[in-house]
Amino acid sequence: MTLECSDTEGLAAAQAQFPIASDLCDSDVLNIKKVSGQFVASEGCGNAGTYTNTWTVKDDCGNTSETFTQVITIQDTTAPTWTTAATALNVTLECSDTEGLAAAKLPTASDLCDSDVSNITKVSGQFVASQACGNAGTYTNTWTVKDDCGNTSATFTQVITIQDTTAPTWTTAPTALNVTLECSDASGLANAQAMFPVASDLCDADVTNITKVSGQFVASQSCGNAGTYTNTWTVKDDCGNTSETFIQVITIQDTTSPTWNTVAGSLDVTLERRLRKHF
Repeated sequence: MTLECSDTEGLAAAQAQFPIASDLCDSDVLNIKKVSGQFVASEGCGNAGTYTNTWTVKDDCGNTSETFTQVITIQDTTAPTWTTAATALNVTLECSDTEGLAAAKLPTASDLCDSDVSNITKVSGQFVASQACGNAGTYTNTWTVKDDCGNTSATFTQVITIQDTTAPTWTTAPTALNVTLECSDASGLANAQAMFPVASDLCDADVTNITKVSGQFVASQSCGNAGTYTNTWTVKDDCGNTSETFIQVITIQDTTSPTWNTVAGSLDVTLERRLRKHF
């Protein structure tokens, strides 16, 4: 008989089997003697092998039968299975979560005959970036495991999804570019208009694609020379996440009184006064 190594009931039934003998003169040859053979493992697999059992029987006159031999062949053709659920190791992480990415996870396997199936082999997949975003993508890792008889499990697959849902932030303080200038300070205004905020992103190393919207001068109601320019900036990372709006307010004031171009005293004059006589 050939049995799977996990078939304990089949083995018990096979070991309970008995041959039947007959004799030409002795009507009762039930005194059959069994020699139970020990399990002999195969060289390549400790779970597979054979039991060889033998029987002999004597008749009343001491004539001994030939040996009856039973070979129970134990085979292991069943691969290990995964006790970890198929998608249990799948995870979605933010691209900045280096600790989450480094956290090691392994599936667990079991085998019907091999009590130790910890020799799991992992193939680590390379990062595959998504088409629309270089910071997002997937790692696909696979595992297989063999039992002592070389039966290989199905492939266990883990998909680590990397996403980038975090927008860039401004490293420049919110009011750092605000400035108040005198209306006559043309160079100061040019310098203020040339200012730019700086942004950073957790995953995108280059966030210099800052978009500026230059505001028109808005005069104050009481003074046409005074007012404000309000400039705004936004920036996107490679995955299209847009920062909050950075605002710069350039305040133009006129606190300087007019001055006289005419030199002081230049209009002063001394005149002779002529007296008229009346007759």
